[in-house]
Parts: sequence; C-alpha cells; structure tokens
Amino acid sequence: MTRLRVFLGAIALAALTGLVTAQDASACDAPLPNVPDTTDMVAWQEALESVESVLADCASRTDARYLQGRLLDGLGRHQDALAAFEAMLDVDVALPRAVEAQGWSAIARQHTRLDAHADAAAAYERALDVRPDDATLKVSYARTLLRLGRAPEVLAVLATFDSFEGDLLRAAAYEQVGAYENAERLLESLLNNLPEALDVAKRTRTRVQYANLLSAEGRTSEAQAVLGRVNDDPPGDLVSLRAIFDAWLAAGVEDGMLPAFAGLEPDRLARDATLALDVATVHERAGQFDRAEPLVDAVLARTGLTEAERERAEAKAGRLAYHAGRYSEARQRFERLIDAGSTEADLALWAGLTSFQQGDHTAAVSYLELARDAEPERTFVWQALASAYVADGRWDAAAQAYEQLKALQPLDAESLFSFGWALYETGRSDDATATWNEACQMGYRQACVDGAPRQ
Repeated sequence: MTRLRVFLGAIALAALTGLVTAQDASACDAPLPNVPDTTDMVAWQEALESVESVLADCASRTDARYLQGRLLDGLGRHQDALAAFEAMLDVDVALPRAVEAQGWSAIARQHTRLDAHADAAAAYERALDVRPDDATLKVSYARTLLRLGRAPEVLAVLATFDSFEGDLLRAAAYEQVGAYENAERLLESLLNNLPEALDVAKRTRTRVQYANLLSAEGRTSEAQAVLGRVNDDPPGDLVSLRAIFDAWLAAGVEDGMLPAFAGLEPDRLARDATLALDVATVHERAGQFDRAEPLVDAVLARTGLTEAERERAEAKAGRLAYHAGRYSEARQRFERLIDAGSTEADLALWAGLTSFQQGDHTAAVSYLELARDAEPERTFVWQALASAYVADGRWDAAAQAYEQLKALQPLDAESLFSFGWALYETGRSDDATATWNEACQMGYRQACVDGAPRQ
C-alpha cells in the first residue's frame, strides 16, 4: 500500500469521525489503528482485534465499523466485511451524504468480491441516489453493469461524463453488443493519444483490452504484437498483471506473459495467491521449476489464505518437490492433503507416481487405482498403473491394464510392446507374439528385434 493510499484512507476515516451516538465518552474517543502498510496478515489481524476492542465498548462508532470492514476485506473475509459496512449504515443518526455514499460503495465492492453483481449494482444505485454526480461511483456502477451483460445501460451511464476509465468501459460495452468496429476505433484512438504522463497501469489496461479484442476477432498475431509492447513496459500493480496473464492466454501463448513477471519479487506477487500460483503453473509446464518454487513458497508463507488457496499451493509444492527428486517431501504433502479430504485434482495420481519413485510399488498401485477410478478414460493413469503392476509383479493385472490402454489408444506401439510382455509373463505366448507383431508393423523397431522371447 502506497503512502498516498494510506493518506487517502486516513481522510476517509476522518470523514467518519464524530458520528457516534451517546455512549461512554472515553470508549468512543479511543484512537483507532492505521490500516497496516504491509502484506503481513498478522499485522492486519492485530489491527482488526484493536478495532473490535473499541467496538466492544462503543458499538455505534461509525468510523470504527468502516475500518473494521476494510481490515476484514484485506484479510479476505468478505462476508464479514459486508456485515461491518452494513452495520456502519445501520445507526440511529443522520449520516452526512458523503459518508452514506461511501458506505454503500463499500457494500457494493464486497458484493463484487462475492460475485453477487446484481446486489453490487443495487448498492451502487443507492450510493448514486445520494451523490448522483459522482463520476467515480458512475465508473464503478458501469463496470458492474458490464459484468451483468447490461451494455446499453453502461453506455447510457457513461454518456453523462467523460473520463479515461469511462472510455475503456465504453469500448468494452461496444464489444459486448457486437459493435466491434466502434470498440476498435475507440481503443485505437486511446492508444494513439496516450499522454506521456499516463501511468503504466492505465497504458497496460488499454493495450490489454485492445489485444483481447484482436484475439476475439481471430487476429492473434496482432494481439501478440500489442502484448509484446506490454511486456516491454510492465506495470507493478497486480490487477494489471492479472489482465496481462489472461490476455496472453487469450492470444494462445501461455508463457508469453512471463517477461512481465520477471522482475517482480515473489512476496509481492503472492499478495494475489491465485495469480502467483497461475504464474508458477506456467513456469512448471515450461520446466522452469526453480522459478516456480519461490512463488509457491511465498504463497505458503502468507497468512489469511483461503482453504482452497492453501490446498492448491500445497499440491503444487508437492509436484515441485517431485520434480526436484525430493520424493519423501512430495509424498508427505500429497498424503496429508488426501487424508484431509482435499478435492485438489490429481492428488492420488501424484501420490502414486511418488510412491513408485520411492520403490514402494504396493502403495503406488493403491494410489493409482484411486486415480483410475476417478478418471477411467485417462490414458496416462492407465500407463502409470500398468507400470506399477509390473513393478509389483502383478502380471495379470498389468495385462488387463494394458488391454484397457489399447482400447483407449490403439496406435500406441510402445504400450503394445509392453502389453506383449505382460501377456507372455501370464503364459499367453501366442497372444504375446501377435501383439509384438502388431507393434512391429506400426514401426516400433524394438518389438521387431526383441519381441520374440528367447527359448
């Protein structure tokens, strides 16, 4: 959080001072903590406890309710933050119009975080009833209407004032109603007239929105060229970085976004746990495990993660430990998640692969059978399971697994070759020879040379 944001937050809180009903004077005059200028969630929790101590003695203190909501929001407790902002408005005194509008706007933001966009729109309407000429409120309201697919209303709201943010929303509304030429002309005009003083986040949003429009029209090479300029001029704010990530995906190049993230400290990126883990996933798929691991570690070091975020981070940490050959650590992570009933994908598969690498083939079979039951049409699971059966000396089960694998991908000559050996080990020599001949005819040379068993 910048000093300017802290200063503005202090102004917002100061505007609420004095709106306290008659209660114990000393309790209602108690000082409030500042919003922590740190990513350390412990500091946020301590500030929240301090505010709630004040509220315990002075429940109608409106400035404390507002600060309570902000702190709960920062801790990811959006439903509780919503209740705090609602309580802020539920006082038996007449609030100044600016404060009432601020409360409704805060309520709308929490509804947005909870994906309750219709409720957010209704809250913004209440705020605009109080302050009908507030351009900032209109932009937020228009953005919410756009999420609801109400583009004509967006255009009507934005027609009442001019702003850079409004132009970006207007272009998005044109795109939503299919007026792509209007959207493209507006975005091109913005890009051609970007003032030198415009901050990098706004330049990024303009370029990303234009790139997304080009991608939607199938002009992917042009979109990638625009995004290349974004990578050369990367922003530091996480909202813009999220947009960059998604735009590169839309342009069909998953790892194209990585240069924009190259200079960002893992601790900073981990403030958005989902984004940090998404970037780590791209590094992982590119085989850049040494770049993925610091991001995952930074996420796990945070407090205030949701259960889903922590489970995803733990599972990814397990996979990275597997890739680094730290099989004991990896298996512990996977088994801990499985025992806790986690629904994170592929836990049984990874636990099976890790057990196999440790030489515990019986455990590998058990885990891989769970993975097979969960995804009976997934060929990689059958390949891993068949290998585990072979390593555990269960040739009949291996033959059945390879037979199922043949049904799923009949042109996999290497699996056919292994199927032949499983058949041979179960005494079905003629079937084994026929299977090896089939693999040989597909061009798998080892089946032609080594397939026939020696007498």
